[in-house]
Amino acid sequence: MIDQNERKSNGIYLTPPELAQFVATCGIHQADQTVLDPCFGEGALLSAAYSRLRTLGCVQPSQQLYGYEIEPSTVDHVVDLIGQDNVVIRDFLDVSPPDERLDTVIMNPPFVRHHAIPRDRIDRMRNGTAGASTLPRTSDLWAYFLVHAARFLRQEGSLVAILPWSLLRADYAKSVREFLMGRFRTIRVVVIGQMLFDGAEERVTVLIAEGFGSRASTICLGYSFGVPGSEIQWRAVSDDLWLESPWKAMVPSEVHDVFSFLVERLAFVPLKDVATIRIGVVTGDNGFFILEGEQSRTLGLPDSLLKPIVTSSRCLASLILRQDGVDDFLLCIPDSLDIPQTVSDYVCSGEKAGVHLKYHPKRRPKWYCINQCTAPDGFLPYMTKEVPYIVSNPDGLLSTNTVHGVDFNDTIDDSTKRRIQLSMLTSISQLSIELASRTYGGGVLKIEPSSAAGIFVSAEVGRSAPAHLEREIGALVSAGRRLDAVTRMDDWLTTSSRVTRAQMDLIRDCYDKMRRLRLSNRVEA
Repeated sequence: MIDQNERKSNGIYLTPPELAQFVATCGIHQADQTVLDPCFGEGALLSAAYSRLRTLGCVQPSQQLYGYEIEPSTVDHVVDLIGQDNVVIRDFLDVSPPDERLDTVIMNPPFVRHHAIPRDRIDRMRNGTAGASTLPRTSDLWAYFLVHAARFLRQEGSLVAILPWSLLRADYAKSVREFLMGRFRTIRVVVIGQMLFDGAEERVTVLIAEGFGSRASTICLGYSFGVPGSEIQWRAVSDDLWLESPWKAMVPSEVHDVFSFLVERLAFVPLKDVATIRIGVVTGDNGFFILEGEQSRTLGLPDSLLKPIVTSSRCLASLILRQDGVDDFLLCIPDSLDIPQTVSDYVCSGEKAGVHLKYHPKRRPKWYCINQCTAPDGFLPYMTKEVPYIVSNPDGLLSTNTVHGVDFNDTIDDSTKRRIQLSMLTSISQLSIELASRTYGGGVLKIEPSSAAGIFVSAEVGRSAPAHLEREIGALVSAGRRLDAVTRMDDWLTTSSRVTRAQMDLIRDCYDKMRRLRLSNRVEA
């Protein structure tokens, strides 16, 4: 058996029996089907397939089941189940398809992130696995398994796979979705809200792809909080939506219509129309370049070379961030400066520690000189579980690359900036964030600059929010009551604009559902 730490590092998550049963039921419909699991682990899927075939009347299921596994310590149970001849201990990605293809592939491939895959293995997979060259190099390991597994199917065969949410949300997965759309007549994906894997924050989908050898004519998306039963309500997904943003299919079409209407009626525009979103300062070694106030004083570094910097979205706890709320400082040494002895000594200590050999420092003309030291107008979290919003930056603070900087266009006056800031705390804006951003383990939103550019905000010039409303929203945010702030802003929009309560409630209800889905709270279908 593989211990828990090794499983996690290799992206191996054991399939719960009830999920294995669902996969087998979706993939096996006749007693004479041949079935392959290309990475069987401890055999949950093959065991479920065996039971499924017996239920359908198959007398000797073991003769129709095949499996590959790279880890020999897990094999004994599977050998007992399907026999030694049908078990191969080998990396599936190094295996060529047999002459006689199979009816069904069922799989729970390893969820290894691309940055944890050795570069030489990526090169080997891309060169040796047919179809893999179309995948971006940022693809996680499961994508290679999926593309390769399809080659083992006969015409009209089916593939059922347990895959991470990134199938629907990651940028690299667009290539996977395009691959599937070109090869399977019917594609269905069940989004599962509950975390089903022990010791992991990874949440999954179940891909059910049928009719291998034909281009997709039907693509559907469904939702289930736990292991799916008969309660799934399927929603049709257009080809364009499947390729570009299938997650949006979780939102009913009538919500899209109302959302579009309110965006236009309330003069909401993409954030990119009024501001530029940029990543914060990339130091290459925060432990060297960022110092706490007491540490800098002990080292005798000049105050003139130290700039206050925000190092975490946890600092963004109010609508305005002041310098007295920050105790971290970035060492900013100008290229032309004749550095004093205390700074020279500190630079030497960095060289002794090898900081100058790290990726970003060694690319600079002077490894210790960071030139990106322009303060943004505001901040936006990069990763957060909470309700994200823009925090204004009147004191000229910097931020690391864990916090985005927001630079408003020169034409945006202070009143409009505040309106934009408050409008982000509406269900309209928050729903746009939920739809555009990625979701990571534990329900964390990852807001890339490209995602942030598409957040809808209200930038209507000459219509500033009342001062009392600004104070009220600011107090709610500072008290940690962000959802209450969203409710209050929705109420204000409804009473001050030509929109109905029913319209705003529809958007808020959809936002609440998307947020609960991300956080793995139960969502009604």
